[in-house]
Amino acid sequence: MGLGDKAREVAIEHVKQKAARDILNGIKEWRTNKIETAKRRWVFELIQNAIDTAKARRKNRLKVEIAVEDNSVKFKHNGGYFTLDEIGAVIYGGSRKPYAPESEYIGRFGTGFLVTHIVNRRVKIEGFACDNNNRIYEFELQIDRQSDDENEISKNIEECFQQLNNARAVNNLSELYTTYTYRIGDRLSQSAVYKGIDELKRNILFVLAFNDIISEIRINDEIFKIE
Repeated sequence: MGLGDKAREVAIEHVKQKAARDILNGIKEWRTNKIETAKRRWVFELIQNAIDTAKARRKNRLKVEIAVEDNSVKFKHNGGYFTLDEIGAVIYGGSRKPYAPESEYIGRFGTGFLVTHIVNRRVKIEGFACDNNNRIYEFELQIDRQSDDENEISKNIEECFQQLNNARAVNNLSELYTTYTYRIGDRLSQSAVYKGIDELKRNILFVLAFNDIISEIRINDEIFKIE
């Protein structure tokens, strides 16, 4: 290994550590100083990400499904696949290190996503990604940000990239869904789930009216759409 390769490895490690630090600071901010805002906002952040994905994939009939069960909440949409940049932004938490400050992905899939950790600092993401050769892969990620140790968060960043190596190529899929699954583990997560869903129901007419790309939102057995 040459000196350049060694320097690159060190630089990559610094990027991960900086991203881990930013992730922890973001989570702390939402779960302490902005806790009530986060409880109301997390579901809207997922909806906005779904809208952005659908628009980028030129999909004009977005369906959103939210299923609240005793021990978990699932958010699912058919907006389409992630690009490699987008999935990287999710894993890195929107850190400015791996992306330019003007990048559309900062906040879109990274820092804004940190708000959803008010529900749980662990989340399973199931979806599809498109590589640079336009091949579609189905993947599953286990994002674990429960630790307050930067090294543990950095380790999970690396583990997420390793998990992507298990993705399998798929063909001829008419619908590409993304599903986020959060466990409801304590009073904070319970409160966040129900406050977020209640806030969405109270504002759902505005969400649908100002986002005509959404064809329907299903919350458990209730379906909301503009006719």
